[in-house]
Amino acid sequence: MRIGLFSDTHLGCTVGDTRRNYTYQLDELRLNSIEYDFAKAFNYAVNYFVEERNELDLIIHAGDFFHFPYRGTKTILSEPSRVIGGRGIKRLNELNIPIVIIDGNHGIYNVKKISTIRQFQIFENVRIFTFWNDALSAIVNSTAMMFEQENYCIHAFPYINPISLQIMGADLHDLYKAWINQYEINHLKNSDKINICLIHGMTADATLPKELNPNRFELFIAGHNHLSKTEKNYIVPGSTEKWKFDSIDIEEKKQKRFFHFVNIEKNEAPEIESVEIPTRRMIVESVEIDLDDTHQEIYNRIHQKLEEHELIEKFDDESAARVKIILTGNIGYSTWSDLSPNLTKLSNMVLSAPNYNIIQFKVDKSIRYKNKAEKDVSEPGRAEIVYLIEDPEAEFLNFLKKLEIKKYEPKLLAQLFGNVIKKMGDIQ
Repeated sequence: MRIGLFSDTHLGCTVGDTRRNYTYQLDELRLNSIEYDFAKAFNYAVNYFVEERNELDLIIHAGDFFHFPYRGTKTILSEPSRVIGGRGIKRLNELNIPIVIIDGNHGIYNVKKISTIRQFQIFENVRIFTFWNDALSAIVNSTAMMFEQENYCIHAFPYINPISLQIMGADLHDLYKAWINQYEINHLKNSDKINICLIHGMTADATLPKELNPNRFELFIAGHNHLSKTEKNYIVPGSTEKWKFDSIDIEEKKQKRFFHFVNIEKNEAPEIESVEIPTRRMIVESVEIDLDDTHQEIYNRIHQKLEEHELIEKFDDESAARVKIILTGNIGYSTWSDLSPNLTKLSNMVLSAPNYNIIQFKVDKSIRYKNKAEKDVSEPGRAEIVYLIEDPEAEFLNFLKKLEIKKYEPKLLAQLFGNVIKKMGDIQ
């Protein structure tokens, strides 16, 4: 059988530090800059799957279909991205093959306890597995989330965070541990069918349970990690577009984004074909600062980085780059005071002027601020505090007692006040 596979499409994703008031047109829809990039990558994969329609038996999406809402943010899913997602799934549904989609950690309304992918239930060929409807029921009732066909069986595990389960209730967390510990014994049967594990989780945040053994499945698919990786029967699809900047030293291969085709038969190693998705150029550069550098020298060095990447040219919305500059090294107080407003001006200019081919511009600081005596401090502008009273804690305690506060413990408040004052003045 042949599977079309993608994950972490994050439709609706937006970021800060982008070109002022600039929107993109996609069909009749208007999208923000990075939101457009994710929509474009999603459509690229969908178009490819449609072209392969006569060869495909199954399409799988491994979670994070939409970006918002996310971790309780008040940002809701944009209507253009909701429409784009719906149109894409409608096109795939018309291929008349099964489409399986699981929840990720994005796109869930936790307060309302619903998922944004529930809208796809209207399509007859789509099977979704969500956290609130399916995962909790499976945990409580010790059942499996399975999509079973004549020659294969998908064991679905939408995003489940054990820490969140502990917050929801100790009993629920205990039920989860018992459920996942016994899952393979209770639900993974030896048969002639191809067993596929579909999960949204990774080891880094303990959402990929060690109780699931990839070797027990013919194919093990893990969404959540945005960097693609394939090894034998284990595949991390990766995201279809970049949300955050990569680290400056990441190898070129890991900067690429893919969707995949998987050819698999029972008791045979899967054949994985990864198709690269064209993505927007992202540039990460560091600028080393020396204590003797003037603010103008640092500014010129940053601008030189833009020239080296040929970004000082007419703005073109398709080829415009996303840029992050990382400042490293040591900088003096007065130098930073002069540099900071100039960086703000540079950012405003880069993200508005027609002669910079840049769509996002971000400056990160990984620098140490130093005074003339080269004492390390955490931020510029801090100075040693000279107390006008000998014992701030004792004085504040006397003040509280005069107020006759009954609701709070005056001594505790005085100790907290004293600690704050001492920390504010502690630069040694």
